[in-house]
Amino acid sequence: MCIQCIVGMVPFMFMLFATVFMFALVNYELDFRKYLRTPKSKKKAAPSFIFKLGDQYMTMFGNNPGADEMDTKEWLSYIGFSIFISIVCLNLLIAVISDIYAKVSEIKSQPT
Repeated sequence: MCIQCIVGMVPFMFMLFATVFMFALVNYELDFRKYLRTPKSKKKAAPSFIFKLGDQYMTMFGNNPGADEMDTKEWLSYIGFSIFISIVCLNLLIAVISDIYAKVSEIKSQPT
């Protein structure tokens, strides 16, 4: 039963990590555009995609960015990510687990 649950979770985990990757890519692009618009005298280091990926991963677990650090586009990305993770992915997880439970119950109820 546990092995079937783990195997059934593979599509969900793929979807979850693909979502984190896509939103990290969007946030990286937003930061890079902001970096390009910044005058040379005020430029810091260029944004790193790996940092954005880790930042997005931590946001998924509740490490929210500060309100003063984000502009309108970043807010929209953050709200979209929050809604997608909490509603869509949670619904997908419930559907996957329910399907696995139904399959395991059907296998157990069959006479041997």
